[in-house]
Formats: sequence, C-alpha cells, structure tokens
Amino acid sequence: MKIYEKYSLAEKIFIGKGIWKFFLPARFVLSLLFSGWLSLTGLKPAVHTKSLNTAGDGFVNSSDSPRVISIGNLVMGGGGKTPCALALAKEIKKKCGRPVVVTRGYGSMVEKSGKTIVISSDRIKENSNDYLTDADYLGDEGQRLSERLFAKTFGDEVSIYRDEGIDIVIDVNRKRGVKLAEEILNPTDIILDDAYQNNSLKKDIDILLLDYDAPFANGRIMPMGMLREKPEAIKRADVIIFTRVEGDRIPSEVLKFAVGKRIFYSRHEFSVIYGHVGKIIRPDALRHRKVVLYSGIAFPASFEEMVTQEICIPAASFRYSDHHPYTHEDIESMITKVGKDACFLTTEKDWFKTNELFPDQVEVFAVKMEMVIKGIDEFLMR
Repeated sequence: MKIYEKYSLAEKIFIGKGIWKFFLPARFVLSLLFSGWLSLTGLKPAVHTKSLNTAGDGFVNSSDSPRVISIGNLVMGGGGKTPCALALAKEIKKKCGRPVVVTRGYGSMVEKSGKTIVISSDRIKENSNDYLTDADYLGDEGQRLSERLFAKTFGDEVSIYRDEGIDIVIDVNRKRGVKLAEEILNPTDIILDDAYQNNSLKKDIDILLLDYDAPFANGRIMPMGMLREKPEAIKRADVIIFTRVEGDRIPSEVLKFAVGKRIFYSRHEFSVIYGHVGKIIRPDALRHRKVVLYSGIAFPASFEEMVTQEICIPAASFRYSDHHPYTHEDIESMITKVGKDACFLTTEKDWFKTNELFPDQVEVFAVKMEMVIKGIDEFLMR
C-alpha cells in the first residue's frame, strides 16, 4: 500500500517534517513554558453532584435531574471521543433514556460564529433569541443543507450524531449549552464531547480515554509532543476507558495513576460499508477492486489496518490532518495520482465532508465503525 501524506503546514511544523525540524529548539522552549504553566494552573477534579460507586456496579443517581457525563483525553487530536460518546448515547437509549450530546462543533462555521444551535429529532421551538436550529440554515435554493454543507456548518461529528438520532446542542460555552439542553430537551443524560479539560461546569462522571498501546503518546508536553496535560492528570478521572485493545490488563505506565478508578476496555469493530443514498456494500464486493483510502483523522494507520484485515488490501492511502477541510482540489489530486478506475473508501466523518465533491463516475464509500466497551451497559444502569 502506497502512503501519501497531505498534512497542513501547521502540522508539518508541529511534527518537525522536512525543513521544519529546525524549529525544534523553539518547540522545546515552548514546551517548557507550557509545562510550567500547567504546574501553576493545573485543573482540579470536577465538582460532582451525584454519587459514583467505584467499588460497586456503577452509577447511582439519586435525583431526577440529568447526569452529566464528560468524555475527553490527554492527547491532542482524536482518540475515540466521538465513537465513545455515540456508544454511550446508544446504550442509554436502549435503556429508554434520552441522551443529549453537548459539543462545540470543532472546526465548524458555527463554532467560529459563537452561536448556539439545537438539533433534535423532535419538534422544538424555533426562532428563539437564545438559540437557532438546523432549520434556520438553508442552502442557496432555500432547501435544507446538503450533507457536505451540513458537516461544514455544524461539524463532522455532529453529522454522525444526527444520523444516529441523537439530540445535539452546539455551543462553545459548554456551561450554557448544558443549561439549554436541560431546559428544552428534557434529557436523562448529557454527554460532553471533549470536556476533560473543561472545569467550568459540574460533572457527574469524568471519563478519560487512553490509547492502550501509547497512553501518553511520546510522553512529551505539546508542542514537543502530543500531550495536553501531564500524565498525573489521570487522577482527575472517575473512569478510564482504554481504546483499541483486546486484553484486560492496565498498561504498566498507567498503573500508579489508576488506583481507585473504574477501568473499562474498548475496541473498534467494523459495522458496515455504505455509499450514496445509504446503499449498503458487501465487503467481498471490493476485494477485487482497486481500493484507495483517504482519511483526516488522528490515527490513520489504525483505519488502514482495519480495512486491510476486514475488507480488502488497499492500493494506496491518503493521510490528511485531523478535521481536514477538503476541497475539490484535494479530490482531483487523489484521482489524478491513482486513476479514475479506483474506488475510494473513507471514514464515516470524512465521507460526510467529501462524497459530494467526487465526480459522478467515481465511486466513494464510507466505513462505519462502532466502539464496543466491555461492561459499560451495567455501569450505565440508572
């Protein structure tokens, strides 16, 4: 499989690619300064409003108010936050609960505007002074936004939540978003996507995701490494979920920080391949095709490995920066390099942003993955 790396200038500088390795001294100094700042202003454990029985079966809710579940990680970029939030939301719905995801809509137009958006499968009050809905955003011809424009406007993760029927509040001010969700959506649970470093509101469960093979990446604070915080920040977590793992042993470097924490192990499982208009594709239909991958995620190698094991052997893979804003030029460049006889396979969130950019004669499919968290169903019992 031929690898094409299409990283942004900022990421090239950050990881020291090519001539940007000469920025290493500056990155070292900035890392020291940031590390010192973290030591002075380190976050404290969140204020809990309900009890978490770490020794027993799970979460105990003694009131009718929604429980607030925060999901986050220590490493920059991805790490499974959205798949984890989706897995929790689905499990809550199975138990007849009503989850609402509160997110900032990372990289979206809405995030930059600072507006508050509510997206719900139910009819809610529109034209409020406090918030807007997706119905307030229309395309050029006065119709609902296309999939690509929806993802660009509200965020690629929001597209995934919406397609699964999960209610969403988008707000850069997470505290305000939680308050609004309580007022108008009547949730049983509020799930905060990427809020481990947010201490502005009360949480009931602080979940920390750690990659099983590299929980601290290279162990260095950004911009020398990928860590947002020092490893001892694990102590703030109530629950640790190790991602991309088959076993059930705590990595040795995490042991000293994990005392008293609820520990779970998760893995990503292949679910389905789909194309335009939700058309389902069987994996064996691609095994004799020239398949080319592309992705704008934090760990493209894991996506490539999954496709190789579960679907087919790809001819090539294009790796873009996490949350890459794809353009027509990106698509044309890929097709030029691999030929029009190729079909393209990508992640679900990348598909939402790109499928409308491809020419009609070029096939593009999405791989739907699901995070499976062993034992989380009993833990979420109300």
